[in-house]
Amino acid sequence: MIRRALLPALVVAALGGSAAHGATPGTKTYFVLGQQLVPVQVVARTPRAAIARLVAGPPARSGLRTFVPESTRVRHSSRSGSTVTVDLNAAFASGRPTWRNARLAQLVYTVSSLRG
Repeated sequence: MIRRALLPALVVAALGGSAAHGATPGTKTYFVLGQQLVPVQVVARTPRAAIARLVAGPPARSGLRTFVPESTRVRHSSRSGSTVTVDLNAAFASGRPTWRNARLAQLVYTVSSLRG
């Protein structure tokens, strides 16, 4: 029950960060360095393409890591105005709660970097 209550707060906090406001133009995927989210510029014009780049993992030898499991698959994504809906397989929700929170932040920041 508590986790469901915290989820909207995490999403609002993520959307209020620099990824959604004041970021440089262009789509980015967000990976982790230490305890910080780090943007990596990518070419992706749709939510599905941006998420595919996120699932593919960080660039080799970058020192970045990801909390998104390699087995994560995008089942469906859609965009209506400024709202993006993403349906991922169960792999995305697996693992420790802190890992799930980190990967959710990666996803929200990545999708928020899309224009519009």
